[in-house]
Amino acid sequence: MIADGGNYSKGDGSNIGVVELWNASTGRLITTMATSATDVYTIAFSSDSKSLAVGGVKNFFTTGVLELFNVSSGALTKSFPTAATAVNSVAFSPDGATLADGGNLTNQSTQLSTGVLELWGLSKDSLLATLNSGLHHINSVAFSPNGKTLAAGGISD
Repeated sequence: MIADGGNYSKGDGSNIGVVELWNASTGRLITTMATSATDVYTIAFSSDSKSLAVGGVKNFFTTGVLELFNVSSGALTKSFPTAATAVNSVAFSPDGATLADGGNLTNQSTQLSTGVLELWGLSKDSLLATLNSGLHHINSVAFSPNGKTLAAGGISD
């Protein structure tokens, strides 16, 4: 995942919940950001490279994590109350106004999952829509270049 200016970010899937920002030209670590996720599954830069969305899981895979960080300061700017028990993918709309997350909601007693696809309005930090997907797990989300179409991929029946 590369951002403008040669900086890139790597999610650490270990249980320490960190995201590292690196300078892609020099290979030097810029900063480490603490996240509430114990496992980071997905990261994405906004198109202006000012924000970084982080998705994952915490609490022994019972709580999804969706957070937004300021890239220049490394500070957490927003934690979203996602319905997912795991956030597997995040994507910014090309205009930066909307954040999409895809994941799954797992019933802890039956271990059956339902796909979760959410759209967040970033100007008011509000949930715009929860889309009904036929997928059991959503593993990938992406906006089209014009921002009018959202694609979601995952596991179905």
